[in-house]
Amino acid sequence: MERIEKLYTLGEAADMLGDHVTESSLSTEIKRKNLSYRKVGSKRYVTESDLVEMMKRCRVDQKDHTCGGENKKD
Repeated sequence: MERIEKLYTLGEAADMLGDHVTESSLSTEIKRKNLSYRKVGSKRYVTESDLVEMMKRCRVDQKDHTCGGENKKD
């Protein structure tokens, strides 16, 4: 049977990720399709796996700025 992961609100997830990540920034990453989520009622929830995948997608190499801000060319 598949393991069911704990669901976190965007606020809880932001707290888990540290001072520089806000609920608003996670909402932005959802809109950009960098963060998967589940909707229960009117609330959005994420899992640790969702956050790990977002971190992989948003990893910034020297000239790649596609997450968390405008695309920039150096």
